[in-house]
Amino acid sequence: MRKQNILITGATSGIGEAIARKCISPNTTLIITGRTANTLIKLKEYIEKLGGVCRPYTLDLSDMEAVSLFGKQIKNDFSTIDWIIHSAGHIEEDVVPFHESS
Repeated sequence: MRKQNILITGATSGIGEAIARKCISPNTTLIITGRTANTLIKLKEYIEKLGGVCRPYTLDLSDMEAVSLFGKQIKNDFSTIDWIIHSAGHIEEDVVPFHESS
């Protein structure tokens, strides 16, 4: 089986973290992003303890300049990205109001 590169945004909590934990494999490099460096490092250590390969990147997707620099960095660091799992972000209630059915 050939090695795969999987990019997971929002890997420091919630669904992104759960997906990262499920994708651990010696044939997969998990490229994880999140806003909290310490949490990324803990997840990296967990992944590697179970025999996985991990490359963490601190990234705030609301910072467009940082996203642009991250894109350039990924192009330099990896020849291919096989999967992208975008699970970062949240919706504020006042941005998308909730409407109850009548």
